Amino acid sequence: MKKVLLSITVISMLLLTSCMSMMLQSTIKETPISNKIMLHDNVKVGDYAIYKSKVDSEDEQSKAMIGETTVTVQVTNVTRNKVTISQTMNTTGVAAMFANTMEFELIADLKGNIESGTFYQGTEKIPLKIAKPGDDVYNTFGKLNKTDHRKWNIPREVTVPAGTFTCDAMYYNDKDTQKGTHSVYLGTKKVKFYNVSTILVEEKPDGTKLTIVMELVEQGRK
Repeated sequence: MKKVLLSITVISMLLLTSCMSMMLQSTIKETPISNKIMLHDNVKVGDYAIYKSKVDSEDEQSKAMIGETTVTVQVTNVTRNKVTISQTMNTTGVAAMFANTMEFELIADLKGNIESGTFYQGTEKIPLKIAKPGDDVYNTFGKLNKTDHRKWNIPREVTVPAGTFTCDAMYYNDKDTQKGTHSVYLGTKKVKFYNVSTILVEEKPDGTKLTIVMELVEQGRK
């Protein structure tokens, strides 16, 4: 999540140049996206989920720059072993002045391993680079152990705009954790895309914390 939000800010700056289109394409092509997406069981065309972010930080400038982001994820095609997913992002942060809506298409296997991705810029289709081991956004999910659960005060019962859920799956990105950024994913099989809430806490060198929470707002099948 951190990398996505930072990418939006970087793109907004690039759009200020006269060569905006060329530079935007170059940035998108060279910036890897996550290699995984959470998928629920029995995936069907029309399955969707909408998430909205909340930002908590003592740094008001950071809050204003990041703003709020709404992400809509929807299954658009399913074959015997592949899933096509559309993802639309809308932001109210700095990027909203230049690129408030971003549209992506992902193709993954039934386990959520992303095999290819496309970013749509108008009528242009820009292929996305998928993260590999060693990349910052390469996801190596591990189950949250009891010690970390108590340390971060993560509840098992989570209330979000879409309802109250008992999360039977809690995962963290251990690569981020090693860098002082804790990415925790709370999920249940009762919702589409498995994810109820994503909590990212960045511990800054000065001791302050930046917390971003993505909450499930709505989910179902269209």
